Amino acid sequence: MGDNTVSTYTYNPHSSRRRKARWSERLGHFAPQILLIIGIAGLLGGIALLAAKAGHAGLPFSVGLTAIMARIWWRSELAALAPKPAGSTNELHDLLPADILAGWSQTLGRNEFWTLLAKSWQARFIIIRMQLALDRVEPVDSPPNYDQIWDQAVLLAQESGFTQLDSGTLLIAWLESDPAFKAVLTEAKLGHDDLVRMIGWIGRLKRFEDQEKPLYGGFARDWAVGFAPLLAKYGQNFSQQIEAAGQQFARQERINQLDTLVSALAGGNGSVAIIGEVGIGKTALLYGLADHLLQSPGTAPLSGHQVIALNASVLLALADQPGSLERIMLALFSEANHAGNIIVALDEAQLFFGQGTGAVNLSQVLLPILQARAIRIVLTLTPGDWQNLKSTNAAMSSLVTPLILAEPNEHEVINLLADRALTIEPRGTWTTYQALREAYRLSGRFFQDEANPGRALKLLAAATNQVVNGCITDVSVQRAVEGQLGVKVEKATTQEADVLLHLEELIHERMINQTHAVKAVSAALRRSRAGVSSPNRPVGSFLFLGPTGVGKTELAKSLAAICYGSEDHMVRLDMSEYQQPADVSRLLEAAAENPQSFLTKVRTAPFCVVLLDEIEKAHPNILNLLLQMLDEGSLTDTAGKSASFKEAIVIATSNAGADEIRKHISAGEELDDFADAFNDLLISAGTFKPELINRFDDIILFRPLKPEELGQVVLLMIGDVNKTLANQDIKVELTSEAVAILVSKGNDPRLGARPMRRMIQRQVEDSVAARILNGSAKAGDIIKLDAPDVA
Repeated sequence: MGDNTVSTYTYNPHSSRRRKARWSERLGHFAPQILLIIGIAGLLGGIALLAAKAGHAGLPFSVGLTAIMARIWWRSELAALAPKPAGSTNELHDLLPADILAGWSQTLGRNEFWTLLAKSWQARFIIIRMQLALDRVEPVDSPPNYDQIWDQAVLLAQESGFTQLDSGTLLIAWLESDPAFKAVLTEAKLGHDDLVRMIGWIGRLKRFEDQEKPLYGGFARDWAVGFAPLLAKYGQNFSQQIEAAGQQFARQERINQLDTLVSALAGGNGSVAIIGEVGIGKTALLYGLADHLLQSPGTAPLSGHQVIALNASVLLALADQPGSLERIMLALFSEANHAGNIIVALDEAQLFFGQGTGAVNLSQVLLPILQARAIRIVLTLTPGDWQNLKSTNAAMSSLVTPLILAEPNEHEVINLLADRALTIEPRGTWTTYQALREAYRLSGRFFQDEANPGRALKLLAAATNQVVNGCITDVSVQRAVEGQLGVKVEKATTQEADVLLHLEELIHERMINQTHAVKAVSAALRRSRAGVSSPNRPVGSFLFLGPTGVGKTELAKSLAAICYGSEDHMVRLDMSEYQQPADVSRLLEAAAENPQSFLTKVRTAPFCVVLLDEIEKAHPNILNLLLQMLDEGSLTDTAGKSASFKEAIVIATSNAGADEIRKHISAGEELDDFADAFNDLLISAGTFKPELINRFDDIILFRPLKPEELGQVVLLMIGDVNKTLANQDIKVELTSEAVAILVSKGNDPRLGARPMRRMIQRQVEDSVAARILNGSAKAGDIIKLDAPDVA
């Protein structure tokens, strides 16, 4: 079988199944249709000859009947050549798919075997969808190790849940078991689990194509609903939508929970609350319910029932007319009651209970309807809305059976993405497997306001607008994220890499000295962008220690501007405002409580610098939350929603020990000489706990600025003044003497460079403003200020 070892598989080239497979191959796939046409034509011809009382009617009858009999033989003998389940036998003539069996020979070389596999649609599907560069494989003279391929194929088939071997499974088994293909799989970043998922993808598609299309009942079933004009006006009939669209691949999601939903509706309270986060698939489950009930046999529970979802936006538009909404709701439920086979769905049911923007409270209308149990009702709610309903209206919540939806795991989400991709990709394009995997990864990283599979599906849909060489690839997904968030998620380009490698120089264009601090944060960013650092923690976390006015905040602003595009990408908290135990809840406020809350800002703009000023003043409970933020890269708000800090640079600042730093610097010591001793001093003094200090990537000391450095700060500030004056085409220049005067007047060892800005404002900006107003300075002028001008 390709080597000198004894094969564990037997093969009978004269088996009846192989003979039938070869006949099927010779006759071709269109033989049944051709035979049917010949059969019908022969019978009709014979009937026509009989009607015309012409002779020779028996000949067309004979041809027609022969063709019909041949077609019946084809369907019963040649079409039914499904292989036995993998692992049930070692006889290849019973295991191999019919298309491979027809051309199989134990003497096939690599090229012949490849040609045999490549004829199948599965092979083309795999090569394109998995982006396999098979043309780069070095030619090998020896034939494949077929025993190894069969063993691997059986394993893959069993793992995927589709136990019958097909051409796709054999190709993937060959790719994984043959060393010649190892580099191809490595280049495509594909592992064993990925290959198993691909087999499952093909298996689900083939099963869908092979199954008989359902008959939903048509007009007879629709008439059974009765006349319900209001439900048609204010509701969406999910059942009719499914019937109109016909069966679609991957329509039914969460199929395993449909039985639970049907049982709860058929018995018990008769009404159900589907509970899950936004995007988890509550509405999809309603469509699945409608599809399930359409296909259910007449004896099944709720067979023939239709699912109609009331359109909340249309109904709530009537709320400004007193009493009209209540009357319409009662009329809608009355229609449903008379019809007798309608399940009413209240999607986003919180809007009917007075919760959320634009909501109205219809509890008094819904409560007696639920109590009567004459109508089956399905509510969809988020966990927070369900808890609110239980706390504010226990009587109503007790009348519905809760069905809690858990977020699907990675395997389930990627399978769903694969199936849905075939329905959303533009005509003529291919969605690659790598795109599915990247949509799952990046949606979880950047879009946390929504649960899976919703967030991954939305990202994949956005990626269909970023086609790369006719395919939707992982790069397409990355570009979709970049387009929505304005940040870089692709592998660093040459230009971006150059920025990262020279980050220190770019930062020093905005701030003076503090070389150690700048170097530390720059290194952290390079690690993150290169994919070296942990993806489950912030990009970088630093504790900045030093006197006031030495550049701690300025470095944070510089990082926001250079790394995230603008100083606006900085979320700043004054921790002196969080000194009480009750401030924990304020820090964790949800968006519903405060749209401008800390976690809401971070969730809305995850690419940011988080600046925690005067961290030593925060309450210990707040510091404990900071430990969680640095460890896990996330915090959870009071509504139970998580905010990610995995794309943020977290900087805590403190003036603690400023006098000690000044004392060491005045003694001529460098920062590195006393940094460790200084950190120990802060811990022993109880300023910071060791567990907090150890969570930061780096503890960075800032030293007081020297007079010559303050002079450079003055020039930077003058640069800001000139940016403001640029629209008037006026520029300010200072002599070295003027700079020295400003430094001497603005230098305060306790406040660093902060008084300098006020000095610039009084001595420079005021002087320039006066000259503009009195007409002595006009467009195109350069205003030169000397020592007397700023004295």
